[in-house]
Amino acid sequence: PNITISLEDRINIAGAAIETAISKLGPDAQFDGQSLGYAGQLYSQMAEFDIASNQTKYKDTLKEYFLKAPHRSSNFSDVLYYGHAGAMAYAAYKDQVFLDYAIQSWWFGQTYTLTSQQVAAGKTGVKNITLSSQCQEITMAGGTFHASSCSLPLAFSHVCPVCRAISRTPELWQPFRLGECVILPARHP
Repeated sequence: PNITISLEDRINIAGAAIETAISKLGPDAQFDGQSLGYAGQLYSQMAEFDIASNQTKYKDTLKEYFLKAPHRSSNFSDVLYYGHAGAMAYAAYKDQVFLDYAIQSWWFGQTYTLTSQQVAAGKTGVKNITLSSQCQEITMAGGTFHASSCSLPLAFSHVCPVCRAISRTPELWQPFRLGECVILPARHP
């Protein structure tokens, strides 16, 4: 189909949607009562909007929001969203502070990412569990724990009958469940 709406109108519509989302943030630059990851997703969208519209409209706002953002979370997925937002903001603005946020998230996540050596040994130093080497014939190496604590409740609805993988969106990613721990795989069918 042909797009008949002007570029300017599309930018205005997208900008209005982002502004509406921003208006829902609390004083801590988070959505009240929601997972921290939702705000991280919004931060990414703000940077992506500036990339797509060739602007720097949200640069200063994002700097302010990142200062308020939590620097650690027991839920790795939340940190992942902030890392992605930092990378997108760096791509948009070429400002080192955003790259630093992305790098901090990477180092936090790397701690909870399984190496081939850990998978071969069947254990990792950050969790007291026995690791399987594979799930559905795919290595666990490169998989990342969903949470830094194994005691977090799970808020997912789809379950893989073979490996008990769970996901909100099964076509995007399927974390592995080991006891109470969840691992985000490097790739999964």
